[in-house]
Parts: sequence; structure tokens; C-alpha cells
Amino acid sequence: MLLCRTTWLAHYDGRLDDDVYSNHRFVREGNTPGEILNFLPTPDGRMEGYVKVPADGNVRIDKHLGAARDDDKVDRITVVWCAQHKDGRGIVVVGWYEGATVFRA
Repeated sequence: MLLCRTTWLAHYDGRLDDDVYSNHRFVREGNTPGEILNFLPTPDGRMEGYVKVPADGNVRIDKHLGAARDDDKVDRITVVWCAQHKDGRGIVVVGWYEGATVFRA
């Protein structure tokens, strides 16, 4: 399982006028968060989730998800998306993917 903290959005379906709440500086400065499309299927029906990676640009799939050191991806992972609720209710689950492929970066 991979737990990802993301920006709070009302819909995550690509709406540019979505209700956004975030402590991330990039979003507070008025920029559109990458996670705006996290629950909008691609034309072929897949879901592609965005999460900001650490400063080194590396998702440590070998350390945290059981991949080999030279693997570029790991399959069959449950990804749980959480965000700080805009109404001060704390961090809440906003969605999840089951059977996801998680890429190293």
C-alpha cells in the first residue's frame, strides 16, 4: 500500500474551477495542482495519479513497496489518496486505486 498526501479538491476530475485547499506553496501561489486529474479516466480507461515526489525526484519503490533496486515500477499496489480537509476535519481519504502500477519517478 502506498499512502499519498495530496491537495484537497472537491472533484479531481479536471475542473479548473474546482474548490481547492492546500498548504503546498505551489498551490497557495495560485497554480493549478497536478492532482486535478487524479480521478478522471484517460481515453483508454486508465487512471493516472499525480503526487509530488521528494526533492531527489525518486519514489523509493524498492525501500517501501518491495521492488528490486533496479526495477522501474511495481505492480498490484493499493494507492490511497489523502488530503487535509478544507473545513478543518483533519486529513481524510479522498480516494484510492486498487491494483495500481507505481513508477519509481
